[in-house]
Amino acid sequence: MTQTSSSPPPARKPVRWFRWFLFLLFIGAAIWLWRSWFMVPEVPERAVLVLDLLDGVAERSKTQLADYLFGGGEEDLVSISRALHRAEGDPRVKGLLLRVGAPEIGFGRVEELRAMLGRFKEKGRFVVSVLESPDTLGYFLAAAADTIYLERVSELSLVGLELQAYFIGESLRRYGIEADMLRVGEYKGAFEELTGSSASSKLKEALEANIEALYKTLIEAIAAARKLPEDRVRALIDSGPFSSERALKEGLVDQLVYRDEIPGLITARCGGAAAEELSVGDYVKRTSSFREGQIGLVHVQGLLVDRQGSGIHWLGRLAGADRVREALRAAREDSKIKAVIVRIDSPGGTLSAAEAIWREIRLTHDQKPVVASMGETAASGGYYIAAAADRALAHGGTITGSIGIFGGKLVVEDLLKEKKVAVETVSRGAHAEMEGFHRKFSEEERKVLEGLLKEGYQLFVQRVAEGRKKSFEEAERAAQGRVWTGREAMALGLIDGLGGLDESLKSACGLAGIDPAEAGEPVIFPPEKGLLELLSAGEENSRMLRLAGARSEGGILAIKPSEVLKSLEALGLTNGRHRLALLPLVFKVR
Repeated sequence: MTQTSSSPPPARKPVRWFRWFLFLLFIGAAIWLWRSWFMVPEVPERAVLVLDLLDGVAERSKTQLADYLFGGGEEDLVSISRALHRAEGDPRVKGLLLRVGAPEIGFGRVEELRAMLGRFKEKGRFVVSVLESPDTLGYFLAAAADTIYLERVSELSLVGLELQAYFIGESLRRYGIEADMLRVGEYKGAFEELTGSSASSKLKEALEANIEALYKTLIEAIAAARKLPEDRVRALIDSGPFSSERALKEGLVDQLVYRDEIPGLITARCGGAAAEELSVGDYVKRTSSFREGQIGLVHVQGLLVDRQGSGIHWLGRLAGADRVREALRAAREDSKIKAVIVRIDSPGGTLSAAEAIWREIRLTHDQKPVVASMGETAASGGYYIAAAADRALAHGGTITGSIGIFGGKLVVEDLLKEKKVAVETVSRGAHAEMEGFHRKFSEEERKVLEGLLKEGYQLFVQRVAEGRKKSFEEAERAAQGRVWTGREAMALGLIDGLGGLDESLKSACGLAGIDPAEAGEPVIFPPEKGLLELLSAGEENSRMLRLAGARSEGGILAIKPSEVLKSLEALGLTNGRHRLALLPLVFKVR
């Protein structure tokens, strides 16, 4: 009898991707430690900060793995504010060089930057702007400087402001798609954009009022900066655009320059002594806050949805109520934080998401003061959440208000008929098929949805009335879905004052009984992702890589229809389930 022995199975080899992950983790950690310990140079004895806004600036940029390991990355309003505040008391910093062109940036964000530059100048520092083929908003920003240089053989496109709203109803119907929508609020333009081919008289009235208020602010600012009569500025804008020579002749700029002449001009501004140029981002990295912050800062950026989710969304950046609530809760439970600023840059979204964030702000308000700081846009659901704060501040050009809601769904009934697609359904329940996008609402379903929308509108107005300490009737007079500028909102009592991040910080300190000089820099919630978090974000990184490689034969980025539907589903536009507190889908000042 032969005895057989079974050998143990061979040990499983580690998965190849896991070995690569460990290798990259080790390399990344080594680079990070090397940069942290050995690669942080000092600020030079004579420095001029450089703020490059040729491509615009974000409210808060997303930290990418490459930025963390190798430096660089997008500068945002928070980092710019930090840099300028630190530089105000730093004798090594002599001034700031601002590079501006035709940035992708809105009116409210330009006002925020102008205010920062104004405070910096008040501390005895110089600010010079170098213009590279700027548009109107680029010039509006550059006019905050004490000296404006324009590149030779360049064009100054100072031509005024344009406010756009796109109406796609007729275009949708051409493709067999129809928006079956209802609204509460006669000015609620998002409804009209999806169903009509032009603006109603009410929406046109609101748009005219908005652009006039913004234009008045622009004229006043340029007239004050260039020491020109306001009528003269209006006449100049009506005669634009300008060649570089004509811009100089009309007093809109101080000097025409070539790029290689700029270092010599900066040296002259520094009293003839050479100064090293240092980007705002690098200056922040080379300096540090000496005091632990006592004010929390929570950003609400993008369309409000119930959950952050994942995927590529055509509708822009999303603000998931789940993530915002976590950030507010963390700030509320942090004993070092004495007050919270909620920085809002959102056109709204679903009513349920707005209500969830509103509730979290109220819970925070019960324990410590909350200030709503409105950025470029804080409208519809964005204004809904602002109404929960103790105080609300906005810029004169902030797009706000739009207190109203709408709801419905996109219907592809005609498209299905054209493609000869038959739809058969079996259901139980009178309204079981209400969310289907293969047909329009029945009369009974429309009545049900109309009741839900009216209920949501009543809740919205009531939230505003409670937050702004008004009667329901007073709040409704500023409602009906009408969009306001910050200056108009101030006159209506929808906000408490005009200002940006700095004024919001002072307001939060005042409510908390803190000396602003002792408050330190705001602490951001949630904090930026660390190295390990970025390295472990495998799913998101792989999705980005797949997207980068998903190109058609013509070289155009190929987005799957499922991604478009996912974006629409995030707002409930394909099923009629959600009540939407949303600004018009395109509401851009340029």
